[in-house]
Amino acid sequence: MWILAPFIIGAVSFHVYQYFPIITCGFWLIFICVRYNATLFRTAVIFLCGFLYAFLRTTPEPSTEIAPVGFCPGGFYIEGVFISIPEKSMYGFYHNFLIHNISVAQEGTSECSLTTINQTLPKYVTVFNKHAFSPGEKAKLLVKFKIIKGRLNPGGWGKGVKLIGYIKKSYNLKKPPGRWDYPIERLRYKIVQYLQGNLRTDIAGFLESITIGYRGNLSVSIQESFKRTGIYHILSISGTHFSVLNLFIFMIILRGFVYQLPYKFIESLSIYITPKQLAALISIPFLFLYLIASGLMYPSLRSFIFVSIMFLALVFGRLCNWKNMLILTIFIIVLIEPDCLLSLSFQLSFLCVTIIFIVSQKLLCKESPIRFLIHIYNMFFISLATNVVTMPLTAYYTHNISLIAPIANLIVIPLTCMVILPLSLIGSAVFLISGYFPFISVLEWLCKLTIGLVKILSSIPWFSTNLRAFPLIFVVMFYLSLILFFLPHIRTFAVFILCLTVCILITFYIYTKNDTMRVTFLDVGQADSAVVETPANKIIVIDTGRNGKEVEAFLKYRGINTIDLIIISHYAVDHSGGLKRLLETFKVKTIMDNGTPKNITVNSIKPKRGHVLSIGETRITILNPANITKNNNGSVVVKIGNFLFTGDIGKRIENELLSLAIKSQILKIAHHGSNSSTYKDFIKNVSPKYTVISAGLGNNYGHPHRDVLKRLNGTTKFITYRDGAISFTENQYKIYSGWGFKRQTVSPPAVNPINELNNIRMLFSIW
Repeated sequence: MWILAPFIIGAVSFHVYQYFPIITCGFWLIFICVRYNATLFRTAVIFLCGFLYAFLRTTPEPSTEIAPVGFCPGGFYIEGVFISIPEKSMYGFYHNFLIHNISVAQEGTSECSLTTINQTLPKYVTVFNKHAFSPGEKAKLLVKFKIIKGRLNPGGWGKGVKLIGYIKKSYNLKKPPGRWDYPIERLRYKIVQYLQGNLRTDIAGFLESITIGYRGNLSVSIQESFKRTGIYHILSISGTHFSVLNLFIFMIILRGFVYQLPYKFIESLSIYITPKQLAALISIPFLFLYLIASGLMYPSLRSFIFVSIMFLALVFGRLCNWKNMLILTIFIIVLIEPDCLLSLSFQLSFLCVTIIFIVSQKLLCKESPIRFLIHIYNMFFISLATNVVTMPLTAYYTHNISLIAPIANLIVIPLTCMVILPLSLIGSAVFLISGYFPFISVLEWLCKLTIGLVKILSSIPWFSTNLRAFPLIFVVMFYLSLILFFLPHIRTFAVFILCLTVCILITFYIYTKNDTMRVTFLDVGQADSAVVETPANKIIVIDTGRNGKEVEAFLKYRGINTIDLIIISHYAVDHSGGLKRLLETFKVKTIMDNGTPKNITVNSIKPKRGHVLSIGETRITILNPANITKNNNGSVVVKIGNFLFTGDIGKRIENELLSLAIKSQILKIAHHGSNSSTYKDFIKNVSPKYTVISAGLGNNYGHPHRDVLKRLNGTTKFITYRDGAISFTENQYKIYSGWGFKRQTVSPPAVNPINELNNIRMLFSIW
């Protein structure tokens, strides 16, 4: 199987080449000169096949425009079928919809020509509705498409756009069409509906995630608990699930079916195939059914292919070598989807499997009177080694490290995979056949116990923390030293590189702390949110956006665990919708707002005009309101240093503020750039050098208004949907829209040394 390795390396090299073409070509040129031998030509041919295959199959960069579907005022009629389990959100349900036919609801606009639409609109679209539809239902829908631009924030999903169809009306619902994949989704949805109707929401969500890989009903707090304990992977169908299911099905078929056959039949059959080989062969279709039911995610696909190869090797009497099986598995997955090499799930899956096999070979359990304890020790050591090796990669992507993970894996994984999962799978199968779900009371108690254990482990101080973003070069150096460690004669050099990397990383954290105030306005769409980091490392969040995801991602990117103060300008969903998420994810000390909801127990203070609040050495001056109201004019207006935050106030409140000390260098424009705010007298009194408008691309209100933009002439204007996150430190600023690795095409004329030099700099920097 090692002959397939150059193909995989070629596919990897293509992805590296896109960002570092000169370095990639130079490295392989030197390698060819040094390692020239008789087998080089064959290896080079296989390598080029992998490189070209990845080139032909690569996914282009996300488009920044989807036109003209977002600009047809009457919307569209689309006919088709719902093809996925509805994903629950705060306001309704998202569905995947396969379009069969499309027509314009209101003719007369040249932009809405069907020819252009058919060329632009994807075959599969996401549609949103307040109520859920079942997978397989056919429908004719009146939808209004809306373009959702990627949020340009550190730690969040970036460039490109998504298209969401908001359902205005539905017609002609019909019975499911009966295609082979929709019945599977309907069966999955049937399990979801039963669990949601008979169990507590968090317990049902946990069971759904480990049984069929559906996480739509998992609460933020539970997901955060699993992340903090380092066992978040258990909430998706992974290799652990398939390993247990593999053993479970194999033993049932072997002992419950094959060994129960007549002895003479088994004896005759053994001429051609052994009982174990027969059991392995029968097990594969059952594993394939579970693969489909799990949603065909990378970890489950990798596990299915790996287990199937192992079973087939057993059937054909071939010796199982884990290295060969691993290479063949990677080769098959790369053939299916070459872009998977860039997936964190893919990288972690194969990294974990490799470490488990390497460590397991060193920890073979021998006969001993304390054999059980040796097994426990081996399991703990394997878990520890896996977490240590994967920690740099997970820390770079998720900005979190969990020191409790080895213990959590040792306690929670056996309970979940060896007890809860088999019972849940048997119960689900019986339920789908008979309508009765056995073991439901036992499962409820076991899930409650598991979730409780995870919450206790996640609450232990200092064992899990958010880690501030660090340059990618440290990850590269760590895994380079790990690879060199397994090469003969250079282990000392590998250890030296590893120690040097750790020392430089510690130095990086010591000398890159904030010594001045840093204010970041986040791209949260048609909403508002900003994060203030004081010189004393105090954190102030001003508004939370609609769902808090962007704020959460940015705070984790900055390594923040505690929020000292959340200021809610007013309780409109675009300013306060993410408050609950932040309260569940971070330790929040204080909230300041103009009317705290009853279900919030965090310490709350009420704003009073003229009051000055001190957070460390940072002073927050409250300018408004004089009287608390629930509308936009009741927005809390605060001044922090040279920054003025205005919420959604209108002209009347602006006039009230003219007599106060509102002069500021940076002004957050009120009400997303609405023409009802930001009048000339107010701008003149504030006299800002920089102005920031938080607005969403293609919003229904036409924000920012062109008249407001004219009034802001003479200032440096920033708009979040265009510039992304904007960060100010003293008199300096930077925007996120131009930050990140730049992809280059394969064509030699398109290779730009300057772009590659910028990408090299990116390896050593963070935003």
